[in-house]
Amino acid sequence: LLQSNGVAPEKIFVGTFTRAIATELREALGDEISVSTLHSHAFQLLRQNPGACQGMRLRFLLAYEEATMLYDIAGSVPMVATHNDRKRELLRLQSHRSQRQEYDDAAFAGAVRAWLQRHGGMLVGEVVYLATVGLESNDIDGGAFDHVVVDEYQDLTAAEQELVELIWSR
Repeated sequence: LLQSNGVAPEKIFVGTFTRAIATELREALGDEISVSTLHSHAFQLLRQNPGACQGMRLRFLLAYEEATMLYDIAGSVPMVATHNDRKRELLRLQSHRSQRQEYDDAAFAGAVRAWLQRHGGMLVGEVVYLATVGLESNDIDGGAFDHVVVDEYQDLTAAEQELVELIWSR
């Protein structure tokens, strides 16, 4: 792309799944081309556009904080009776978000969102989803790259696929 087609390096994004591969690619391709994991790129987009964070801060919960959240929201979601049930439901919520599917328990999702907003945190699994929603709603400018190359594209979640589509200028 650079040598044959004269594409400007800042118009190329290379995405991969692991930081180790991103580091290797960065070393091979140079610093002018944007190379990162899709999660890192989504995080960077949210950091540059905090309005797309839906009232949450870009601070990921630690395991004990997530357990505390699930304990704290118990009274708001009595239909999800046990801590293990709430833990499974949180995984289901994040899975639905990553697959861009409608999540059917608004009370649980609302309790989680309210707790995260009140305590200034975010779930790691929400990063790509929030960046994608931000791109769709124009809270984040899309189409920054003329060429997007993604390693193992077939392994992307629906939200990651949407993210790739929205950062690509077409």
